[in-house]
Amino acid sequence: MWEQAELVQLFASPVWTGCHSERRRAVPGHIILRDEKFWLPLIAVFSGLRQEEICQLHVDDIRQDGGVWFIDVNDRPPRKVKNATAVRRVPVHSELVRLGFLAHVDTQRRSRQPRIFPGLEPGGADDRLGHAFTKWFTRYRREVGIYRPGLDFHSFRHTATTLMHQAGVVSAVIDHVTGHATAGETALYTKRSTLMQLQAAIETIAIGVDLTALHAMKTA
Repeated sequence: MWEQAELVQLFASPVWTGCHSERRRAVPGHIILRDEKFWLPLIAVFSGLRQEEICQLHVDDIRQDGGVWFIDVNDRPPRKVKNATAVRRVPVHSELVRLGFLAHVDTQRRSRQPRIFPGLEPGGADDRLGHAFTKWFTRYRREVGIYRPGLDFHSFRHTATTLMHQAGVVSAVIDHVTGHATAGETALYTKRSTLMQLQAAIETIAIGVDLTALHAMKTA
């Protein structure tokens, strides 16, 4: 998982505090571009979603039920999921709302973009939308000095899971948030969690990083 000090260092790096240009993201500057490079790590750490689950999100996958905004992780083509348990509803963390994620989604909707991150293109042997981003994120972490073996994008998922566990969220609810199959006898009796239970679990994810400067910061 990402340790708190590493998250502090990551989100204090140029992508989130100001970079030189779109091509020179690791160089400090005055531009904040709220595209996939900005959003993917934030969404991952505050939701536990897998990278490709985030990359393939469509505008109509961000929905509301009973006043709760949630991410509808589904397998409607062209989307793909890892397995049947990956189909789920994951509430949008309040910090993502404060950072402007819903506003970003609305911008794509008004622009008639079907996907939330239209800049991502399929690549690699498996045609993953996150192919180029994975390479970029590794390179970026090396450039800003936040690289260590074993620490990667998937580690955000471990971080979210661990933080929910440390906050006392029961394992079955964590599994329902993350799309894991619940092991053992519990799986026979605990088939689903309510959206309110899922929201309560998500809100326990506290990464220990002050992101308030980004709440009102002007975007490029």
